[in-house]
Amino acid sequence: MAAAAADFRVEVRRKRAAAEQLSRYGAALAKLLDAQPGIGAGARETLRRELLSNFELAVQNNIVINGLSWEDAPEEDKPSEDERGILNDLLDEEIVQTTWKRRCYSKKILPHVVRALKSERKLMGLYEQAVRPEEMRTCPLQEGIKKNVSEAAPSVRRRAASLMKSLQVLQQRAEGLHQVLDTPPAAEPLQAYRDVFGPPGGRAAARSGLPITRAVAEAEYRGDFVTVAKMPGIASGSSAPQ
Repeated sequence: MAAAAADFRVEVRRKRAAAEQLSRYGAALAKLLDAQPGIGAGARETLRRELLSNFELAVQNNIVINGLSWEDAPEEDKPSEDERGILNDLLDEEIVQTTWKRRCYSKKILPHVVRALKSERKLMGLYEQAVRPEEMRTCPLQEGIKKNVSEAAPSVRRRAASLMKSLQVLQQRAEGLHQVLDTPPAAEPLQAYRDVFGPPGGRAAARSGLPITRAVAEAEYRGDFVTVAKMPGIASGSSAPQ
């Protein structure tokens, strides 16, 4: 029974406003129908009348105007010129009163705002800092170290730059020496070397592991050296002549 007695219609206060909305949305539906292709002119006009009538009837049956149905609600007349003049006079009075309040109340409120700001400043002055800031003191020794490092930095940078240049030159020279050492000897210098250091002394030097110049010198000394047993007139185990 409660569900059957419940009224789900929309409550509207003014009938004229509902009628204006009906006409507005009816025009929108008519434009939507005109945009549909494949409908003849006569059929489109018939469909338009049926669509608008069905739409208006559905809306009127589902709204209530101040507790009354659409048919029972009285028609609202448009406001007359006198009513419009009265409304304009009321609006002018409200505008003048609002302007006067803004001008006067701002002056009345200003002292209270200033007083409130002064009170807040006084309250802020009563607060004490729980932790007092401590002055940071620099160590003279550290300052001296920083100063020395700052002064020595340019010279160190120049030395590092010159060292890098020297390393590059040394690397180039080492690469050149490596290429020279890896180059195999030519045939003519090798034959000349064999002609100069080809005797047995040279082979002995190669076998003994001594330097070539030293081996050649020892070979020459060894050829000039004569032992006592080979000297003429001296025999082993005999004494010198009387």
